[in-house]
Amino acid sequence: MKTLFLFVVMMGLVSAHGGYLQVADELFVQLSSAPISPFENQNFSLVISIGDRNGLLNEKVNGTVRIVRNEKVFLEKNFSANPAITQVNGNLETPGVYEIFITFNKESNPGKTYAPEDFLYEVKEIRKQEVSKPVDYVYIIVALGIGIVIGVLVNRFKRSSL
Repeated sequence: MKTLFLFVVMMGLVSAHGGYLQVADELFVQLSSAPISPFENQNFSLVISIGDRNGLLNEKVNGTVRIVRNEKVFLEKNFSANPAITQVNGNLETPGVYEIFITFNKESNPGKTYAPEDFLYEVKEIRKQEVSKPVDYVYIIVALGIGIVIGVLVNRFKRSSL
């Protein structure tokens, strides 16, 4: 019951941040990311949970997480977890689309390697904002002066026509 509760909580976390789900044979691999799509040089956190139809997998899992872009490995982490939840923190310097590869095996069957399809992860470019120009007070003063002059003329015109 505890593992099913944790699995349901992890599903909630997945939808609260940014969540992805892949299937590896009879197992479900969830990846939750915060932020959903980070900016370059921004720290991120990935939570990976592995479960089956009964909930969170409650046995030791050993595996590797690799973050790759254009066949170059930017981050690689080996993990061992029981229950099957692990966290990966990092920082990617180059904007673009990365692939996250997860491979693992269960302690009950160490000869079988599970490898779900890769997860895609986008790192956004920080766009430099245009510096806003300072307000030119001369135009405001001239516009105010013109408004006052027009107001005075309209007021005089009204009085003279009565």
